[in-house]
Amino acid sequence: TVYSETRLVENINDTIGITVSGGEYSISGGPFTSGPGSIQAGQTLQLRLTTSANYNTTTVMQVQVGDRALAFSARTGSQAVLVLDITGAGRVRASAIGLDCSAPCSTLLDQGTALDLVPEPAAGYGFAGWSGACSGSGNCNLVAGLTNSITATFVDLRPLAPVIAQTIGGDAAASFRITQPLVGGGLPVNSWTVSCTPGTSSGSSTGEWVTLTGLTNGTTYACTATASNAAGTSPPSAPVSVTPAAGATPLLIAVVSRKQHGPTVFDLELDASAPINGAITIEPRAPATGHEIVFVLNTLVTASGATSIEDGSGSPIMPDAVSVFGNEVRVKLAPNMADGKRVKVRLTGINGLLDATVSAGFLIGDVSANGQIGVGDVLATKAHSGQPVARENFWFDINLSGAVGAGDVIAVKRRIGNTLQ
Repeated sequence: TVYSETRLVENINDTIGITVSGGEYSISGGPFTSGPGSIQAGQTLQLRLTTSANYNTTTVMQVQVGDRALAFSARTGSQAVLVLDITGAGRVRASAIGLDCSAPCSTLLDQGTALDLVPEPAAGYGFAGWSGACSGSGNCNLVAGLTNSITATFVDLRPLAPVIAQTIGGDAAASFRITQPLVGGGLPVNSWTVSCTPGTSSGSSTGEWVTLTGLTNGTTYACTATASNAAGTSPPSAPVSVTPAAGATPLLIAVVSRKQHGPTVFDLELDASAPINGAITIEPRAPATGHEIVFVLNTLVTASGATSIEDGSGSPIMPDAVSVFGNEVRVKLAPNMADGKRVKVRLTGINGLLDATVSAGFLIGDVSANGQIGVGDVLATKAHSGQPVARENFWFDINLSGAVGAGDVIAVKRRIGNTLQ
């Protein structure tokens, strides 16, 4: 329904007749009518009509007032069509027009309608951006034209299912080496979890090995692995079978340099085969309360054995502490150990049976792991600045704050020229 302006009748001396077709009129605020009537000076006249139900259509109301022929018309606007396609899991809302789509949808509206389309990813997903009539990754703001085709793309940020690449049974324990697909998935993986049945045995690690203890010898377990990141948890891997056995030979499955980054622990795996004066793994992170070397076995450790530590010249170094935790022997070096040193750690008689040796270098800021700090290390750290710490970048978090930032860049820059001795 469309109303005209209200007009005052003037410049007539007598009462005159009024007739209409295609609408209604009201005299001096009275009821609207379409029948014949009369009007005189000093009264007001207002018209109204009902528009067509179709777009782009003019409706005309004819009015005869005395000997004056008048017309009042209204034209409907052009119909606009909004076609919205949604890829991935998420929804798009536009509260002003009542739009709420979690699957491909379309709606009709008038041309010229201002639209504010808001993307809302589902749990574990992120908004990748618009295509079609909108672009970018913010809200879609546009004025509706005749046709508007828009695609909102949401991507799954959770990891893909990992792979259990190797399984080693132990005495009341089992160890699993986990790998992640090189392509696909979303945010970087922070940790892996292995779960086994029967029962509810599970364990997690930020390194590539996960060891479960407390298993029953002689029982065959079906085990799967999942990967986790900031967006959520992956589907499980394909299952593998493992049977722990009493008296299983203790095996060294990994040696790592372990550090706490904010709330999360990240392990740098060390090459246990490299001699102390060879191409050893270099730890670029600050010592914080002291470097910690962790020997990871496939079974519970009952005795750590004897510990000896020496530097690259063969001079002995006293450990700050040696402790046993589950299937690990943890050797902590003194916090004031000089930067730039090579260190060899040897355990003799783990569980009375196993000897293990590893050599590592400690050079704060050597993120390129080439034994010397240069401009390339600064640029590489700066390229990761602003990123939260994950398995793919933890060694750039020099100061162990839990994020790569300006402090890490400064820490590397001030050590340019330092070398591993």
